[in-house]
Amino acid sequence: MAHDVFISYSTDDANEANAIVNALESNGARCWIAARDINPGDIWAQAIMNAISGSRIAVVVFSASANSSKDVLNEVDAAIRKGLIVIPFRIEKVAPDGAMEYHLRTRHWLDAMTPDLESGIRRLVGDVKAILAGEPRPPEPFVPFTREPKPSATSDSKTTIRIPKLTVFLARLWGRHKKRIIIAGGMVAPVLVAWLALNRRTVSGVQFEVPMAGAGGKDVSFPITERRMRFFEGGRGQTAPSQRTYATKLPAVATRYVNIELSLEHARPPRPVPLPISCTIYQPSGGVFSIATQNLRLPSDQENSTYVLGWGSNVPGTWPPGKYRTDCNYGGKLIGRDRFEITGDASRAKGPPDIASLGARVVGMKFFESAAGAMPPEDQRIFAERFDVRTARHINVEILTNHAATGQTVNFPISCTYLKPDGSVLYILQKSFNVPASYENTTFAAGVGWKDPGQWRPGAYRVSCVHDGKTISEGSFEVVGQ
Repeated sequence: MAHDVFISYSTDDANEANAIVNALESNGARCWIAARDINPGDIWAQAIMNAISGSRIAVVVFSASANSSKDVLNEVDAAIRKGLIVIPFRIEKVAPDGAMEYHLRTRHWLDAMTPDLESGIRRLVGDVKAILAGEPRPPEPFVPFTREPKPSATSDSKTTIRIPKLTVFLARLWGRHKKRIIIAGGMVAPVLVAWLALNRRTVSGVQFEVPMAGAGGKDVSFPITERRMRFFEGGRGQTAPSQRTYATKLPAVATRYVNIELSLEHARPPRPVPLPISCTIYQPSGGVFSIATQNLRLPSDQENSTYVLGWGSNVPGTWPPGKYRTDCNYGGKLIGRDRFEITGDASRAKGPPDIASLGARVVGMKFFESAAGAMPPEDQRIFAERFDVRTARHINVEILTNHAATGQTVNFPISCTYLKPDGSVLYILQKSFNVPASYENTTFAAGVGWKDPGQWRPGAYRVSCVHDGKTISEGSFEVVGQ
């Protein structure tokens, strides 16, 4: 399949490259990036050449790492020989050297050094869209690259140390007004701490206004309130609301796309309302990881609405562990902020799936109580790790899995062993499950117990679940009371 844009980058700059891909693809440009689009078993060099041959533009994410990368140099050389439009996108203040300078010195550069990466990506999107549409390239953002001047050589063999004038000034200021500076610092520090806390908090309930065409052709404001932001994992396609498992902690071993669900509160609009929203995902270190944009549209036939934006890969294991912040904006205004965390070791994603017939990985185990023979729906289950002996009847285990839709119904067995507090077997639960062809990220639940409460002995119980002779999940719960 042909692509519009080939992304050339060093693996050290994967976060910036992913952010560029997300922004371009959200605006209709098809991208090719090695980490996502090279299939297992492909010959790396051949896949790269095929991708370059099938693209019109090459975006070079330029940094010190890219400058010294032989792979990036080879990709730039191939892109030029194939006649692609090459756009160097500089994310560090570094000049190209050697062969890289030979290839790129006459190109027009787009500088996007941190912390201005987000605006740089927006300019890049505009330029790429113009090129693909056959329009003249926007001249504003692009400036010829100029090398930093080198200090002139001197014949003086002595080493001269120059102290900047500002440093001298600050030293004198500290010596003369030390006490006053300390007092002022004590007054400023609480304000700074409060500002940092404000910047880190969750933001919701923000009201904003969207212009829409009114009577007589004049624009009027349509008020909307962002009520809630939630996260769920999924594949490349849309995940049905009934199949979404919301969480703020997502396992690295199984996470593909992290989807942001925004719940908006509004009246029924008299006509469809355009609503472009952008959500920026910040990596644990604070830099931009990805920008998800979508030109939403409020339909005229409903009140309140829910929209999903997301970023990731259809292959798990590409999210580095850590805590991520997500800011969603409309028209430059922050309308929602929340956080999620990628946990565990992403390297486990490279192994075989836990349930081969489903292509699924088990990502968690939870417990909940219910009446005998009355399995509650997923949204009515109350999960816990401790249960009261006076009220516990059936204690059920729920296994959470991560998988894509299989396209056909899959049936497979699971055996779960409940161990008593003394280590002896309480019960071996054997169950077969059917997974419909369109299901993703399915949960499986079953349990053991008694019709009436009071039958569980107090203590810690352990549950181990096996499929095809392999332990796929383990967990424990406690029954407390007399």
